[in-house]
Amino acid sequence: MKKRRLQKALVMIVCVLLFGIAGGRQVYAQEEDLTMQEMQRAVAVSETARGTHAWGENDTPFIAKMVLRSDGQLTAKIQKTTNQNFGILAMDFTLYDASGKCITIYRDEVDERLTAQWKCGLTAGTYYIKEDMQYWNSGLQISTYSFDFQAGDCFEKEYNNTKETATRIQTDKQYTGQLGDGFSNVASEQYRDMCDVYRVELKKGWTYQVSIGPLQKLALAYLLDKDAQLGNSWKDYGTNQNVVAPYTGTYYIQIFNYSDDQYEYKLNVKTVAPIGTTLTKVKKGNRAFTATWKKQNVSGYELSYATNKKFKKAKTKKIAASKKTVTIKKLKKNQKYYVRIRTYKMINGKKYTSAWSKAKTVVVK
Repeated sequence: MKKRRLQKALVMIVCVLLFGIAGGRQVYAQEEDLTMQEMQRAVAVSETARGTHAWGENDTPFIAKMVLRSDGQLTAKIQKTTNQNFGILAMDFTLYDASGKCITIYRDEVDERLTAQWKCGLTAGTYYIKEDMQYWNSGLQISTYSFDFQAGDCFEKEYNNTKETATRIQTDKQYTGQLGDGFSNVASEQYRDMCDVYRVELKKGWTYQVSIGPLQKLALAYLLDKDAQLGNSWKDYGTNQNVVAPYTGTYYIQIFNYSDDQYEYKLNVKTVAPIGTTLTKVKKGNRAFTATWKKQNVSGYELSYATNKKFKKAKTKKIAASKKTVTIKKLKKNQKYYVRIRTYKMINGKKYTSAWSKAKTVVVK
């Protein structure tokens, strides 16, 4: 297999030099915007279109015009063509906005894949998709193409390679993203899918875990603060590990890609624990005590008390979020009690709890 690839590469290098002299097609996928003529001849297709495209001697690319009614992920497929010298030809997918401006380019050049495939998360709107081969094919060939669209807000939104264009996400929700073509198959880095950026709002004192994977090859992921200059000054708070948010506000997740083939990954900023609270006072009463704590924006509290500092056989009382004080009655007279409290938050039906506060002691009357 490696020998065949090497032979093919040598043939391509020689031919590229000849084509360069003769004005043939270039190696790189080009990032030029669509012309008015190209936009006018684009084939209007639905989100689930099927059809065929005939490649003639002039190798006219297939250009589709699609209107997406909602956000979601688009999957485009087309059969690759062949050349008597090069064998199976690579296929370029170029995405344009409603005005014909180039958004991003991806090249599928995996020889073992006879049908080229490209996925992209997009917002609702009008797009043009150009599907074009590298070099020219051998005679008239027919390619079958298809489009499939999965609606939803759980996908990245291309082209999200800056803080300004970052895909906004929510915590505790899984998102699907695509990376690939991070090397020199595309003429300009501006249009390669080398980097994905996400924006998320976190709360100070809450514990989160940025879960990302799988990432291929040497892909790198960072959790950055709102002041970070992407690709320049990194202050990584960590991914795939627990992180306590140092402030309430915006954070960015940046993923650098070093793969030349597109692949899919999942991203989820999971809540590990809500912010905790502290007991401000525990006042003794007649066979009772009254506990007071700092109120937090959570679903509720759990107060634990026991007659030993290890809280063996401790009793726990659930308390509403609106409360910041509670009285525990019917206790043993003249008994010393250890008291602690924690918060909990219900998210999508799952309960998350904070760490227990530092314990206070009280001797009831």
